[in-house]
Amino acid sequence: RELFELSAARGRCILEAAGEDPGTMAAVTGAPDAVRAEIAGIDGVVIANENAPDQTVISGRREAVAAAIARLEQKGMRARTFPVACAFHSPVVAAASATFAEHLAAATVRAPRLPVYANTSAAPHPADPAAIRRALAEHVARPVRFAAEIEAMYAAGVRTFIEVGPGRVLGGLVAKVLRDRPHRVIACDGNGEGSLRPLLAALAELAVGGTALDVTALFAGRGAKKIDLASAAPLRHPPSTWLVDGHLARPLHGEPPPGAFRALTAPVVAVAAPAPATAPGAAFTAQVVAAPADGRQAAVLEFLRASREIVEAQRQVLLAHLGEPATQGVARTFDPQRRGQPFDEQPSSLRPSAPPLPSFSPPARSLPPGARSVPPPSSPARAARPRREPAGCRRRAAPGCARWRRQMRPRPPCRQPRSASRR
Repeated sequence: RELFELSAARGRCILEAAGEDPGTMAAVTGAPDAVRAEIAGIDGVVIANENAPDQTVISGRREAVAAAIARLEQKGMRARTFPVACAFHSPVVAAASATFAEHLAAATVRAPRLPVYANTSAAPHPADPAAIRRALAEHVARPVRFAAEIEAMYAAGVRTFIEVGPGRVLGGLVAKVLRDRPHRVIACDGNGEGSLRPLLAALAELAVGGTALDVTALFAGRGAKKIDLASAAPLRHPPSTWLVDGHLARPLHGEPPPGAFRALTAPVVAVAAPAPATAPGAAFTAQVVAAPADGRQAAVLEFLRASREIVEAQRQVLLAHLGEPATQGVARTFDPQRRGQPFDEQPSSLRPSAPPLPSFSPPARSLPPGARSVPPPSSPARAARPRREPAGCRRRAAPGCARWRRQMRPRPPCRQPRSASRR
């Protein structure tokens, strides 16, 4: 509560010091040293914020800020004003330091338990309460050295920066200052997303990054019960529970149903063993034994085993759909002597031979004595063509009907009579 009261008192002191001409501020796309050199001869305007290597904010009386903008634009720097209550961190509000110091004298100030950096000195606040009060009072009129503050914190080992407040402007400035150096910027406020969801997302991002969090306050007053995982009783799942993941779906209790893909529980190894004889069309599955010495060989064998089981599952489904009884698969081992040769899913001695396709030839046509074969005409006879209607009777038919299809047929070429000279 005392912090909110001090914040309100600081705002009143600044507005009272600004008077009738509160001044204005402008953002400049340029380095602080370059901007300082250009506005050095203009009275009534100063640098208020050194936000980033390429962003500076100037502050002062309106006429002085307008003159500074004109000069900076002549030098190729972009500058524009933005709405503010007054010219913060400038001589316009310098008188507020003394009045705000009176409020700080009555406030309770203690040494910080953690390093707290001041953005005017770019260094941690001292442990002396009197020195802290003096720095807070002078902060009203002194420029903000945000870029230098971030550099000092990074040099001290800070890598995670949390923006607490509305918007995400400060996080963008941190990214401009540190650029490609390793760091994380986490915002607690979203753009139009409310306040609770961005806060929870920020906490989750911190937890994923390895930061130790105490989230007890999030569950206060919500009827939540704390569970000790070390002594908690294991959850009991019903017999119909299935486990579903990115690999497969399998029942928690019992064996998978017939035709389902079975999970691999041990590596597949190439061993020398004769393949048992089986009926044509029977399925083949891999034999699971000890781990091989060559990891690449095991990876290839596992890929082939998984491919066979997928095909076998599809085969069982299709057979069941066609009403055929499911055949029992026969175990198949891998022969290491065949390494480097093409993988054969089924031995040639066991592979069923496909029946020969029946040959077909058209029956010969018998002709009477003395007759000769006439080839079929290349185009339909003229008599078979539909009769064309007179031009006066042709009407536009609806697309898709029989009349429309007849009208869309190409017309035969027009046969003109021969001229008298060619007769």
